[in-house]
Amino acid sequence: MMKKLRYLCTLLLMAVASAMWADTGTIAFGKNGTKIDKTSVIGTDNLGNTWTITTVAQESSFTQQDDYSQVGAAKKPATSITFTTTLAEEKEIKSFSAKFGGFSGTDGTITLKIGDTTVGTGVLNATNDVTVSTNQAYKGKVLTITVTDISKGVKCYSISYSYDGETIELSPAGLAYEETAFTVAPGASFTAPTLTNPNNLTVTYESSDEDVASVNASTGAVTIGTKEGKATITASSEENDQYEAGEASYTITVKDPNGPGTETNPFTVEKAISFINTLGDNVLSDKEVYVSGIVSQVDHYVGDKYITYWISDDGTTTTQLEVYKGLGLNGAAFKAITDLGVGDKVTVCGKVKLYKNNSGSVIIPEFDADNKLVSFEGVTRIVADDVVTLEYDATSGEIAYTVQNQGSVSSFSVELEAGCDWISNINYATSPITFTTTENDGGADRSATITLHHTGAEDKVVTVTQKCNPDNVKMVIEEEDKITFSFNTNNKWDFPTDTKGIDEAEYTADGYTIKVAGSTGNGYKYDNNVKCLLLGKEGAYLSLPAFSFPVSKIEVEGNSGASGKVTQNIFVDDEAVSTETTGAAETNTYEIPSDNQAAGTIYTLKVTNDYNTQITKIIVYKGEESGTISTGINNIEQTIGDAAIYNLNGVRVNKVQKGVYVVNGKKVVIK
Repeated sequence: MMKKLRYLCTLLLMAVASAMWADTGTIAFGKNGTKIDKTSVIGTDNLGNTWTITTVAQESSFTQQDDYSQVGAAKKPATSITFTTTLAEEKEIKSFSAKFGGFSGTDGTITLKIGDTTVGTGVLNATNDVTVSTNQAYKGKVLTITVTDISKGVKCYSISYSYDGETIELSPAGLAYEETAFTVAPGASFTAPTLTNPNNLTVTYESSDEDVASVNASTGAVTIGTKEGKATITASSEENDQYEAGEASYTITVKDPNGPGTETNPFTVEKAISFINTLGDNVLSDKEVYVSGIVSQVDHYVGDKYITYWISDDGTTTTQLEVYKGLGLNGAAFKAITDLGVGDKVTVCGKVKLYKNNSGSVIIPEFDADNKLVSFEGVTRIVADDVVTLEYDATSGEIAYTVQNQGSVSSFSVELEAGCDWISNINYATSPITFTTTENDGGADRSATITLHHTGAEDKVVTVTQKCNPDNVKMVIEEEDKITFSFNTNNKWDFPTDTKGIDEAEYTADGYTIKVAGSTGNGYKYDNNVKCLLLGKEGAYLSLPAFSFPVSKIEVEGNSGASGKVTQNIFVDDEAVSTETTGAAETNTYEIPSDNQAAGTIYTLKVTNDYNTQITKIIVYKGEESGTISTGINNIEQTIGDAAIYNLNGVRVNKVQKGVYVVNGKKVVIK
């Protein structure tokens, strides 16, 4: 608040007093060349001591003189000035000094009292600056400094003291508002907050947007307009002889509390999309909106706090709004992707935009990042692995499960598929569910389903698969017309799980070797939670091995929670050989042109934009070789047993070797 020139006196005093103490606080009023004539100033120092400074003017009138009067003011100069404070009980003043200068007029008297004791006096005149001081220690006393018998005024003064070695500085309070933010409806009446103005400064008022809220420049009275938006009301005072320019402000947000898109009247998803379409490409709304809907798709969990998901009015994916990097209730972090599920009813608050990528191929209405839930009604659901895989020997198995959103374990039950007596001792009293099995010596893998029930939730079906004893395998028929690369049962490929891979690396399973690589800053890893290979973003790829047969098409199955924005395609070298697809949550089919079907060709799945893909399976379909007649086969594996076996010439055989045969009307390969 005090101008720099005001400290000239202080600097002089500190030079004198520096020999007495190291840490000095200063209080300075007035400005060099200006008399002090403020009738009363009250301030509080940083240790809580309240100071009162009072001046007493001459009783008789006087003629204004330029050498001491303020411009445009006809005020009487002070005949005395008194400074008073009560020292804190727990702190001691260990040294004190009061100094006055720039005096004009007859001699004056300066007196320093602590309690009832006068500890210093001095004579103030036009030619001599005066300092009174004490080196005694005091606390809990009333400290008074009085300057009397002055005829024309003191132009500068300062007080300095050491308070248990702490720095003290007392300054006049400036302009301030106790409340600084308001929200009102359009056209509502409004009472401006009280402005704190301890020095009775002359104040003018201004609004940043008169259409939202106008203000009377002199009185500060505010009139709320009909336009929604935000206005800042600023009170300001100009610099004068004793104080710097001051400023204080508060904001008024004008909006209809019951208008469309507000908390009390949220948009539907359809209406929200209509509003977003008026904004223009990648233009963020200037205000937060509220939208109610049903979760229709959950994409992925990001940064240990966000979930990207979609909402619609009916819970389907037909017309939906993306909620990009959303937060939980009241902005809390989500703890896992399972915190949200399809069917949950939510109200989301945040700013929205019409997202458009650089090429213009993807246009999506969405909530911008850091939106939050303001209401949540969760659907009871069971979260558990889809498949549990066991070895062929007697094994104890378990199914890790949770019940999301509501309900209790007491209403939980399970049901085993009929005829699967090789599973027993199912215990569902606690999580995880545990069970035991018998050894599998039957010569083929076997499976059963365990259905999990919970009151108010949809059933969850878990498939339990047990491998067969390899020593007892008879003969396996392998489907000839397609090869399946599976990533959704377990991490049999041994992909990284804790940290993402970037550089190209080879991975082998089921007799095949593939190559996987990430892109800069966006690698690949196996997600044990959703059982899939995460591959992202633009530049990441997965190369299949070179096959000894022609390939007619390739299918890529995605995790149900995968991004709806990701684009990907099949490449041979650097050339795209199929049609690019958008979205990875379902199965994408890539037809291979005949010119690119030759045996020995290496096919590569590449991500082509800035989103992750999530792969559960890749299925490679064999093309027709010249002169070969192919019969479609639906089952991947089965035991031959007593089935009739024919060679390709139609002759029944009783003994088979490796080669191609027809079994039950289907063309098979015997390994």
